[in-house]
Amino acid sequence: MNGQVDYTKPLPYGTDLGRLNPACTAGRHGTYTAFRDGCRCPHARDAWRIYQKRHREGRAEPRRFDATGVRRRIQALWAIGHNSQAISAATGGRLSADNIHLITKRSAVVASTRDAIFDAYRRLSGKPGTSSTTRRRAVAAGFPSPMRWGADIDDPNAKPDPAGSPRKQPAVVDDVAVQRALEETGVELSTEEQTAALRLAVAKGEPLSRAAAHLGINYFGARKLLAGDLTPRRAQQQRVEAALTEMGHLTDSAIGALLGVHHQTVTRARARLARRQEQLAS
Repeated sequence: MNGQVDYTKPLPYGTDLGRLNPACTAGRHGTYTAFRDGCRCPHARDAWRIYQKRHREGRAEPRRFDATGVRRRIQALWAIGHNSQAISAATGGRLSADNIHLITKRSAVVASTRDAIFDAYRRLSGKPGTSSTTRRRAVAAGFPSPMRWGADIDDPNAKPDPAGSPRKQPAVVDDVAVQRALEETGVELSTEEQTAALRLAVAKGEPLSRAAAHLGINYFGARKLLAGDLTPRRAQQQRVEAALTEMGHLTDSAIGALLGVHHQTVTRARARLARRQEQLAS
């Protein structure tokens, strides 16, 4: 065991690296805390020496960490249907389901707890869980999903994105597709490209109603696009397409569960993106 464990790093409380000094009568052995409790085995002496040196030089690793990121990760996993039992299993049994509930009420955690939750989050955050009850309770409590946090999940001052929204990517407008849409019918455009096409048509003096009809857009929806005020349906389409851009390797059902939309909504969005790609290639 001694060859597999770096005793100079923080270890879970109660770790015993084994007796090396036959004359040592301490209850546990090998770590700096064991040395403090009476162990005089060689590796305990070395761990204590390194611990004291790091403290003198201001390089000591903190024994406890801010629990903000840990708490948010657990709540985010709940929000996509992973119950505490599933999270516990993803930690390899290092944390029980009861412990996971208690962790969300703490302001600080030890390194082993933090690492266990981080590992579970990496395993589970990209796929929906199986507990609809957990998901429903988490949504009712207002817990954001993983997609709403992105890379800011550990920042205590960060706020989650609006409900169901993935991290927004800069909008890309294909000028060629916009021009083709004004000259032809049936050209697939993104919301941003539809807005650009409408603005270009109106700037050329074409009535908005005619431009909207040519593009296959409802007149009142076109007015909202020009005003920068998306309808709920278009806002949802935009969210789903952004999620497909980021996580297109996941199934439609998985993305739908992460966003809280029906999987057929994702399927339709995937088809729209595929048609756009075909148009760009033609």
